[in-house]
This record gives sequence, C-alpha cells and structure tokens, in this order.
Amino acid sequence: MSDIVVPGEELCVIEEFVPGQYAYADADGYVRALVLGRVVKDVKAHDIKVEPIRNKLLPRQGDIVYGKVVSIVNEKVAIVKILAVHENGTIVPLKHHCTGLLHISQASNGPASMKDIVGIGDVVRARIISTWGPPYLISIKAQNLGVIYALCPRCRVELRRRSDKLQCPSCGMVIKRKVPLVD
Repeated sequence: MSDIVVPGEELCVIEEFVPGQYAYADADGYVRALVLGRVVKDVKAHDIKVEPIRNKLLPRQGDIVYGKVVSIVNEKVAIVKILAVHENGTIVPLKHHCTGLLHISQASNGPASMKDIVGIGDVVRARIISTWGPPYLISIKAQNLGVIYALCPRCRVELRRRSDKLQCPSCGMVIKRKVPLVD
C-alpha cells in the first residue's frame, strides 16, 4: 500500500494492525499517522507504519542550496533568494522560496569586499549553516561552493570560468568572483 497520509489521519483500527514507526493509537482505538508519509502494512507481523516524506517546504542546517543573489546590502552582507536544495544527486525546487544571508566571513578567508565575491543576479551553490530560519545564514567558503552562473555586466552574456575568475566570451571582460574550485 502506498497511500499518502498526513499527521493525525486514521490508518485503521487497533484490532487490524499494531502501530509501528511514525504511527500511534489514540484513545478511541484508531491507529493514526504521526508524520506526512506513505503507509506501509506488514500483514504477517500485523503492524502498520508510516515512511516519512521529507518535506521540501524549508531547507535544513547542512543542506546544499541554490539561490540567486538579489541584493548586496553593504561590503559585508548579501541577500540570496534560496530556490532549490541539492538532495540525493538531484536539485529539488523549494515549494516556497526563502531568504539567505551571506556574510563576508562565510564567503572569504581574507580581506575582501562582497562585490568581489558575488554580484547581483549571480546564482550560487551554498550551505545552510544556521539552525534557525528563515532567513538562513549561508556559507560559500568550501571549495565546492560559490558562484555557478553569472552574466557579464557589460553585454549580459553568460560568463565562463577561467581558474578562479569569470570571463565574458563576447567582450573579454574578466570578473572576480568566488567560484567553486571543485564540482
């Protein structure tokens, strides 16, 4: 059985199945779901459980996320609109976009300006570092994190990576950004 259930939804009566993982029996003798998930019945063991479905409404601490830089507040802070989460090798769009705050201390190891790290409109791969949110604190310090897509400010052509910088194939303009060193 692969029915999707929500928390509190009735699964069966206690006489049919014993509640297993993420299921519980209420005072009226009904077995109910504890989480959003798929129902799994084990007829031999007479047990019923719910396999949770990870809710992609919001990212969690440690998740790799993709977002678009929407504002550079000052030399030390950029605002990123978080659009998707990297999960099991695929990019999963978030149901609702949320906000990430990128502080210069989570983008560079040395003295730098936020405008040398990211630009407005850049797409970044980042890691959620805060345990609370939104807004989430994000980091692009790791080697596999940073700007993964950017447009030339002069001619609006997609920039190409040249070692640790980005270059426009059309006009030749070189832009300094924090780019991932490994993919």
